[in-house]
Amino acid sequence: ANLESIGRELQGLEDQKVSISNEYTEEEKEILELQQQFTQQDKSINKLENELLRLEETIEDHTKRLAVIKNQIESKTERLDGHQNELDELVQSISESSEKETKLVSELNRLKQDYASVEEKIHTIETEKYEMIQRIKHLDLEKNLLEKQIREFSGYTRPVKSLFQRKETDIGFRNMIDVVANLLEVNREYEKAFEVLLMGKSQNIVTLDTQTAKYAVEVLKTNGWGRATFLPIDVLEFKPVVQNPKLLKEPGVIGYAAELVVVDKDFSKLPLYLFKDTLLVETLDDGLRLKKQYNMKNQIVSLDGQFIASSGAITGGSLDLEPSTSLLVRNRKVHEMQEELDALNRSLQKIEKEEKANLKQKHELSSLRTVMESELNDLMLKNSSIRRTVEEINHAIAELSKEIGELHKLRIDYEAKIAGADARKGMVINEIVSGKASLTSLESTLESFGQILKEKKQAMQQLQERLNEVKLEFNSGKERQKQYRAEISDIETRTSENAEKRDEYKHQLLALGGEIETLKEKTKQMDVELDSVKKEMSGLFESMKYQQEERGQKMKKMEELEIQLATLKEERENAREKIHKQELVAQEVEHGYSRLYEKMTQAGLSIELEDSAEESKEKIRLSEEEEESKATQLTDLEQKIKYLGAVDLQAIDEYRDVDARFTDLDGQKKDLEDAKTSLNEVLDKTDKEAKEIFLKTFDAINKNFDEMIQTLFGGGSGELRLMPGADILETGVEISVKRPGKKHQKLYLLSGGEKSLVGIALVFSMLRINPSPFYILDEVDAALDDYNAERLKNLIEKNKDMAQFIVITHNKLMMEGADILYGITQSMGISMAMAVELEKYAVS
Repeated sequence: ANLESIGRELQGLEDQKVSISNEYTEEEKEILELQQQFTQQDKSINKLENELLRLEETIEDHTKRLAVIKNQIESKTERLDGHQNELDELVQSISESSEKETKLVSELNRLKQDYASVEEKIHTIETEKYEMIQRIKHLDLEKNLLEKQIREFSGYTRPVKSLFQRKETDIGFRNMIDVVANLLEVNREYEKAFEVLLMGKSQNIVTLDTQTAKYAVEVLKTNGWGRATFLPIDVLEFKPVVQNPKLLKEPGVIGYAAELVVVDKDFSKLPLYLFKDTLLVETLDDGLRLKKQYNMKNQIVSLDGQFIASSGAITGGSLDLEPSTSLLVRNRKVHEMQEELDALNRSLQKIEKEEKANLKQKHELSSLRTVMESELNDLMLKNSSIRRTVEEINHAIAELSKEIGELHKLRIDYEAKIAGADARKGMVINEIVSGKASLTSLESTLESFGQILKEKKQAMQQLQERLNEVKLEFNSGKERQKQYRAEISDIETRTSENAEKRDEYKHQLLALGGEIETLKEKTKQMDVELDSVKKEMSGLFESMKYQQEERGQKMKKMEELEIQLATLKEERENAREKIHKQELVAQEVEHGYSRLYEKMTQAGLSIELEDSAEESKEKIRLSEEEEESKATQLTDLEQKIKYLGAVDLQAIDEYRDVDARFTDLDGQKKDLEDAKTSLNEVLDKTDKEAKEIFLKTFDAINKNFDEMIQTLFGGGSGELRLMPGADILETGVEISVKRPGKKHQKLYLLSGGEKSLVGIALVFSMLRINPSPFYILDEVDAALDDYNAERLKNLIEKNKDMAQFIVITHNKLMMEGADILYGITQSMGISMAMAVELEKYAVS
């Protein structure tokens, strides 16, 4: 209770102390604020006094500078007047020589216009000549293609093609002329109509006599080439056409088909045979109208290929004639191309003559232009010298004017600065006077607050003395609590230490987590590198893996045979055990039967002797115990016989079969074990040789790879390294490249174009060791710029004697290096390949 009263008194004193302390603190804060204001005011006055000194120095300095500027303005104005007089004299001289220069320039411009006109003509001629040459090349290419189709009988049926191929070597075909389509000449606008009329007849073969046709049929039949239709001229028959003059005058009627074709007089029968009285009209409507109006039995065909049969049936639709499919169009196309080529060649000769005349005129104009330009250059050099002098004077005048202007600006600026400094000086003096008055007032206020604060401080000291006495008394009553507080403090200390250790462990855990993430990232990068290298080298070891797989299959087969052999052994042992048991039972039964037989024999003997002598009965008579024992044995034997059942007479044969099978399988096992040993020796020898060949080849490829990197990158080096710690035939390969002026870098750090170059270098490195017959490079230059594409082109040209390169590309630079260029074009939904031998047109 005393401790509680002391505590309450202590609490009251503490509260009183806090109250006085708060009041003291507030008043102390006010004094501090007043002191800060006093200090700031004092600093402001010092700052203003320093500014006043600087303003006085600035005004003095600006006044001196202003005097110097005025002197410079006067001096530069005098120099400006001298330059102006000199400039007037030079301007007069330039005016005189400029008139002469203008005349020369006018004449030279007229000459240049003439020269440009001639050049334009030459350019136009060259353009026209180039287009003409390109057209000639294109026509020549198409014409050669069509002629090749004609020579190779492209589009012909197999029988027709086979016969004409044999015609060159077989004298029996000397009177075989040609197919129908090649003997007819048809107007271009009638081609569709006649293509419809001919259909399969276009490949009918025309012969001079029936003997040739018969011989051809025999050849087709003998060789199994198929069937063909022959038109022997000597026996060809036809009905003459009965013309209707009125019909020919009808609108839309063109004429009879047989009269609209041109044919050699020796084959004049052909048109009438082929087309008979077929009528050619402009449109299908015209044909239908005539059919109804005249009740015609003739066949009718329109210009666009619509066909009306004599029965009235109509066949029609769209019809596209291509030189590759239509024999009529093909022959006409070749003829037209040849005519166009002849016309183009004549035009080309005319253009070349015109080009020579213009080149001669260009040379004459160029010579005259050179003379005039020389004269003009001399005059221009003189004028240029004067102009340079004028420019220099103008530049000097401009500079002087600029300097004078800037000096005037400086003068005005300094005058304004002096005026501003004077004004600021007056303001600063006023602020200093006002600040000193305010400073005196603050000093008086601080003195009054200091006295009040001193009194409160004395009261706080008295209160503190009483508070200390009460605290001493209060503390003596709390001695018993020290032990508990010490324990609590110790617990809190240990808790704090544990918390610090926990924080330390957390920091270590976070650091380890960061290291783990870093190691995971490095591991991922290394996995990516390893996967990349494994994929690149998988092809090199495919053959070795195949051998290992084959060895594994044989081992598996051997294990299966061993299991089968063990099963058969077990079956054999079971059979032997079964036979042994049966033999034992048989022996026991046989022994029982033997004893029973002896007993019965003895009984029989006793019966036989029974009539002869009574003494014998006594000899063979058994005791009761012996009889019971024998009866028991007999019963047991009978039970065993019943238990065994019937005797298995096939057991011996089964044993022999199993034994023979075991012997055979045992031999097979021995053979397989020998084969396994031999195979392991072969595999070990193969692995050893493969490693030697691989290392030898790898070293050669590595050397070539370094050379290829230097060629493609213009320097640097490249290296292939085997990954350590694994079988040499299964390990990965690491690619390291050092570009010129760079450090060694892994493959995944290179750009797309650089990766392409590295891949190309690796392919060509292996090419030098064991080249393939050909290589297909599918857009390997897609990521390369023109500079590196040119290097790749040169590399392919350098190695083209070792292998053939088929390059798929969109790059013009790569196309320029090709011997044969194949272009893929599409016509009517069909893709076609067109080849151009660039060497053939290299000169053009």
